[in-house]
Amino acid sequence: MHKKDKEQQYVDKPFFSVKEKSVNNESDLNINAVIATVIPSLDEHECVTFEYDEKLKEKEGRHHIDFELENEGKNMAMDFYVALCEQKYNAIFPLKDLNSWVKSHFVNYSIYNKQSIIKNGKKIKIRINFLKETENQVHNLLLLYMDSYGNLWEQLFNPFECSLERPHLIKPIYYHFLLSKKLSI
Repeated sequence: MHKKDKEQQYVDKPFFSVKEKSVNNESDLNINAVIATVIPSLDEHECVTFEYDEKLKEKEGRHHIDFELENEGKNMAMDFYVALCEQKYNAIFPLKDLNSWVKSHFVNYSIYNKQSIIKNGKKIKIRINFLKETENQVHNLLLLYMDSYGNLWEQLFNPFECSLERPHLIKPIYYHFLLSKKLSI
């Protein structure tokens, strides 16, 4: 590929910005995620399992933050993921699957929307549910997506500071490593 083509692809990249912290209007893609602190342990067969706080199941025990992000780039974003940066004691999964994840004792580090094509000017609504006492353990998230040229991008997102870094081009091997554990919604 020519240098000029690569430069144009970089200029045309999709990128997201935070439009609103509290959202009441409709968006083009809605993600309702739970970020939970997990406690690893060994079961009777010496296999690692993960325990979740049972308070997650109680709606009144959970807090949430809503965000609306907009694609302000010239290109569309496809295969949209929300992934955890700090995976040691955290898990992320769709709210609709909360009970099965708490019961399963498994862990998940990213959520994915199969039909996600977010064109320029389109919006994503993200709701992050968590237990109030674990707020200081949830730090950064990664937004991962592909553009129409097949380039892979990441943007670091701190939900509690409402900050979103500029996108960075990443290599396919890094992208697949980050998403080795995924769950479709």
